[in-house]
Amino acid sequence: MRFVIDHMLKNPDFNTDQVGLVGHSFGGWTVLVTPEVDQRIRAVVALAPCGNSKPRPGILKATLTFDWGRNVPTLYLAAENDVPIPLDGIYELIERTRATKRLFVLRQSDHAHFVDNVEQEHERMRTTPASGDWAYMQKEMRPIEELCSGEQAHLFVRGLTLAHFDAGLRIGISNQRSFDPLSHNGALCQLGGSFGSLGLFFKARSFAFVTLAAEEFIRRFFIHVLPDGFQRIRYYGFISNRHREPKLNLHLVSTPTRLAAALG
Repeated sequence: MRFVIDHMLKNPDFNTDQVGLVGHSFGGWTVLVTPEVDQRIRAVVALAPCGNSKPRPGILKATLTFDWGRNVPTLYLAAENDVPIPLDGIYELIERTRATKRLFVLRQSDHAHFVDNVEQEHERMRTTPASGDWAYMQKEMRPIEELCSGEQAHLFVRGLTLAHFDAGLRIGISNQRSFDPLSHNGALCQLGGSFGSLGLFFKARSFAFVTLAAEEFIRRFFIHVLPDGFQRIRYYGFISNRHREPKLNLHLVSTPTRLAAALG
């Protein structure tokens, strides 16, 4: 995590005083432990994080001390019907967090409601043949038809995450009637994997919001890492000048009006 932050902050466009972390599941544990070892972290969003003192069988045991030595505003987003990480574990973490903190619970949702392709991922987790500890959890998971949609979950996560960063990092969206992360001053890099996902938010002059598979994230990241003595001549990327506007328009995020309707 610190290696990625170090590299990103070599870019003079990024502000070292406005770095935020987002993480899901084991990634949620990672963003809660990182402020202890990296003083640059100014805000945290933990999505259904592990790290409580009594994890369910089959869940990674990871400890948290919350010994940050400063106030790092922390937002917890939890799923009402989370089978791997029930609400009791989230309540424990928020009680132990020695910083400004808030908790929001997404109704009729499970652990996979914080990832992309919610419906497919939830059913994959619920129906893929398994044994041992995971098999008993599958029996407790409700069919996706009984839970909220992926669109509702994404509106919930994106809206509250941006609002939290607006307050904690002062990125400047609170006085606007609608918001689109692509139009605000920051950059969000997201890394997904088998045990959770991580995101880094940096204050910057431009914003790109893209969710990537782990392999694609690593590929794109190392495109920007050149050996000493090498000079990049030109880069044709996802948001290169020739195609920037039409492709960014594909990733517009819904307005708070739709967020309010989804949460109502």
